[in-house]
Amino acid sequence: MLARIALYAVAAMLVSVSGWAIADRSIFLYQLWRNARPDSTETILLDLRVMSALSALMLNFVPLGLAVGLYQRANWARTLTLVLAISVLIPTLFAELGILRDATPLKPFNWLIIGVCYIVSLVLINPAITSLFMQKREASKNKA
Repeated sequence: MLARIALYAVAAMLVSVSGWAIADRSIFLYQLWRNARPDSTETILLDLRVMSALSALMLNFVPLGLAVGLYQRANWARTLTLVLAISVLIPTLFAELGILRDATPLKPFNWLIIGVCYIVSLVLINPAITSLFMQKREASKNKA
């Protein structure tokens, strides 16, 4: 029972972090649009920044899909969430330690991001969570 609660907490964290990132990127896009000058010589650079921000905005919807998969205890969601958490954890940790240069507006929240990714990784590696996913897999095999 505790493992299921932890899994739902991870799914809730993914939804909240994803929503926060979507809001942050949307505000960034709005500021770009509001401050844009159509006759500027930096139009190409502005277009690249807008396209980059739009692609980052779309990528922020991935954790929402993973949260739904975790809620349904899909094994693919566990694996992809673990990969996503580690792929966000390592560069953010390196940026905070000064190994990498950090140019994101999220700099004050790096330790929060590191903490959430670390907790997600620990919960998903936990043997009780693994057995929860295995029980779901066995139940689906027995139905078929």
